[in-house]
Amino acid sequence: MKFKISGVSDNKILLSLKKLTNSFFIDNSFVEVDADYYVNITLCNETVFLCCNEINLKAHVYSKTIEADNPKYTLLALYYQFLNRITNKTLPWGVLSGIRPTKLAHRYLLANYPPSEVIDILQTKYLLELNKAQLLVDIAIRQKKVIKDYEHLYKNISIYINIPFCMSRCTYCSFTSYNLNYRFVSIDEYLEKLLEEIDTVGHFINLNQINITSIYVGGGTPTALNDEQLKRLLDKIERSFTLKDVLEYTLECGRPDTLSKSKLELIKNYSVSRISINPQTFSQSTLDQVNRQHKVEDIYNVFHLARSLNFKNINMDLIMGLPNENITDAVNSVDKTISLAPESITVHTLAYKKGSTLYSNIHEGKNEIEKMFHYSFDQINNHGYNPYYLYRQKNMVGNLENIGYAKEGYESEYNIVMIEELQNIIGLGCGASSKFLNNDLILNPKDLISYVNSYKDYLDKKLKLLKENLVKIEDDSDE
Repeated sequence: MKFKISGVSDNKILLSLKKLTNSFFIDNSFVEVDADYYVNITLCNETVFLCCNEINLKAHVYSKTIEADNPKYTLLALYYQFLNRITNKTLPWGVLSGIRPTKLAHRYLLANYPPSEVIDILQTKYLLELNKAQLLVDIAIRQKKVIKDYEHLYKNISIYINIPFCMSRCTYCSFTSYNLNYRFVSIDEYLEKLLEEIDTVGHFINLNQINITSIYVGGGTPTALNDEQLKRLLDKIERSFTLKDVLEYTLECGRPDTLSKSKLELIKNYSVSRISINPQTFSQSTLDQVNRQHKVEDIYNVFHLARSLNFKNINMDLIMGLPNENITDAVNSVDKTISLAPESITVHTLAYKKGSTLYSNIHEGKNEIEKMFHYSFDQINNHGYNPYYLYRQKNMVGNLENIGYAKEGYESEYNIVMIEELQNIIGLGCGASSKFLNNDLILNPKDLISYVNSYKDYLDKKLKLLKENLVKIEDDSDE
């Protein structure tokens, strides 16, 4: 379907209109001539008019009074009305297309709106379905209970450390990941540079007396390192950072085929407080198809081994919508995960990337994926897990979301501060991102060779920005 939009000079608003179009039409384009729909937007006094001319010359005019604090969403709501009419579709998330919709709920709650009024605003201004509006408010309230000093977290930092190696690359994966035998940069060469980053950042934050809220070691698969390499990494973290006040230290184990008794015993010797063992699915045929080189029974064996070694905070990830899976597969995966009783469960909805062989099928099986998602939501909730963080991605099947659930007291502080952007997060390693409260973003190179050759330049930029942010925080505190 081809669209021409005129009358909008603000590129950010135009981008939002295009994103909303993408949510209704997977196959669309924006053109100057020969469009199927011509959309003209006019502002007159305090009213916005949206005139839509179809190719057959039928015209429909929509108008709405502009809300002073909400001009962008006034226009999006009008455009949504038009798209709804021509497709007869509704979107559970209304006009929202951002990654972090919970930030919207927090904004109103922090302004002392009562929860019921926030839910009403989310439905009327942003066109969310009631269950999504309620979910956002519930999660926002829970996050403030989990993190007691929610409004003052900006004074601390969190640290993400990336290990960009895996046993094999999953077919759905878009993260920075290299095979263990990558011939241009060895794991030991990579670790040498990463450990220098950790050491330098550790010295800086100790010198400046900065508190660390959480540490997250992810990837890739960190436990793809052998025992000696993993020991080097954990030793350096322990020696470089002051860990006594860290609320959470997560090591993402991920793939069951990377774990052994010796490796789990090694991890147990350090300050790691939370690990993940991620099945993604309990269907062997799906595991084979997506190139995860382990067996279903490995999931059980590794989980029970971790429990026997007294790991008391384990997360497990599932993905809804993997190729050829149906509601029966989803029920099986959800039920088996719950039966293991991990402390937290994260349910992802598969997001297709443009250019992939799966991308053209993004809307196929929409009803099936919704059944999967609703089953997981109901079952996990009914077994004592509460949703505590949520985020969305582009091209998610069924226009859904990713939700993290946890038993009371086992919510991940890192996941909350990262998704809600509550503090400066310093990313170390190939492909790691550092996000600052002033919205500056530094992305370490995703290419291993580039990282090894230029990590010092990126490290200097990160420390400079962190210092500037700390000075601003001190200035704000003095006012």
